[in-house]
Amino acid sequence: MPISGLSAIVGRYKGGGIIVNNNSGWNNRNHQNNKFQNGKPQNRNERYDDSEKYANYFNEIILKITSLKEEYDKYINECKDYAYYLKRDGLTTSQVRKIYSDIMNAETAIDLKRLRPRLAYIIGKNERNRAIKSLINILDKGIEKLNIKDVDEEIKSLKEFMETIVAYRKYVGNDK
Repeated sequence: MPISGLSAIVGRYKGGGIIVNNNSGWNNRNHQNNKFQNGKPQNRNERYDDSEKYANYFNEIILKITSLKEEYDKYINECKDYAYYLKRDGLTTSQVRKIYSDIMNAETAIDLKRLRPRLAYIIGKNERNRAIKSLINILDKGIEKLNIKDVDEEIKSLKEFMETIVAYRKYVGNDK
């Protein structure tokens, strides 16, 4: 059917945008005009930078969480945002809870250090999942920094980090 002298074919694609063929080639107007929705990039490759931002923040404070005072609210907000990132990139609550269980069952720093190969295995098993890589890399760096002696506060901080991530990942929900 001609529309304004042009013949057009209109359809929908999986991403929800409109595809129009106006005899000059296919044009995905939704993609061109709405590359960013709500100020956030929608392309997975553009979102990958979020992982680095969270890694930098959490790697700095992961062993000091129990001593945070004024910055505690910022830490909680970052955890909440990170949970949204984890959900967006496909990390399920059951995957987080498996890691959480391993961390919570560790009683000493050496127990946590012995988890590092298991964490590496989980990454290898889920090599395409950026979110699980991100979370495990943060945990791995925190565990690596643990001092074998006098680390009760550091272990408590690491466990509190996992509790917070589990709680907020469940909060953002919508698992399949």
